[in-house]
Amino acid sequence: MLLPFRGLRPSLTTVLEQLLPQLHADVQLVLVDDGSDEDVLGTPNLRPLIDRPEVHVLRHPRNLGVAAARNTGISWCLEHGFDIVVMVDDDCLVPADHVARHLAAHRRHPEAAVVGGAIRGVGGTIWARLDAMMTWFHVLPEAKEGILRAPYSAPTANVSVKIRRLPFKNGFFDTRLRTGEDTAFSRAVRSAGHHLVFVPDAEIGHLDRNSFVDFLGHQYRFGRHHYFLGHIDLGLGDVCFKTWYRLLFLAGFVVVMPLYAFAGCLLNIRPVIAINRRAIVYWPLMQAVWLVKGIAVLEAAARVRSAYQLR
Repeated sequence: MLLPFRGLRPSLTTVLEQLLPQLHADVQLVLVDDGSDEDVLGTPNLRPLIDRPEVHVLRHPRNLGVAAARNTGISWCLEHGFDIVVMVDDDCLVPADHVARHLAAHRRHPEAAVVGGAIRGVGGTIWARLDAMMTWFHVLPEAKEGILRAPYSAPTANVSVKIRRLPFKNGFFDTRLRTGEDTAFSRAVRSAGHHLVFVPDAEIGHLDRNSFVDFLGHQYRFGRHHYFLGHIDLGLGDVCFKTWYRLLFLAGFVVVMPLYAFAGCLLNIRPVIAINRRAIVYWPLMQAVWLVKGIAVLEAAARVRSAYQLR
């Protein structure tokens, strides 16, 4: 198991309490502290939970980003002889048989390098429901088991990876991306000729954003990486950083932004209404949010460091 985190929030204690009973000699937990300001795991309520031989704590001296934290954890697993890494985030709720379900899925799908589990949004407001529909639309618990095809990705909040099968020894996740590193990872897996499989019975809960401000901020941040990943798909990963190109892009994208928002909303809502047709009533709200995501794309093109960690 791999769990990156930064700072202490109540859900970290909850997910640790859910994961620890699943550990034994062959199932161990790697915690990666990505530059917390304080010694989170040394607090009185957490230290007794992790003071056991199956838990391993790694620390970054400064915040490097969640992609770097996952790479650090995977490198440790490779060095210590593990073959499968099950990943989860610190804002998730996991069932008592979470690890067992992922391992069973790999036995059912030995050809798959990556298994993505279902994610059910947890929250009591319209904004939480909308956040779930716009974030987990491609991994809903009601969807069918099978190959997860492009352009959909396997969210790292609930995924397991055969780390020795993939040719990513220098880093599984792109540490330059501030968001969207899981999308980039899924595309890299496919480009390497491997499959991602979706397994609905490996389900977790995710604490989604209950307030309008948190919801919109979450969607806006994720809109930023669309600029870079879209260009990488087109083979324009280098030119998209050049000033002259970014100026041309900004002028052109303003014109086509309504089309971008419509296409994104359509891609987003299709899996949702396939399961629940009444969800079509959320289309106007989704469309508005996708327009906001379009603004995030413009910001990423104008201010590349807002979404990309340039060296």
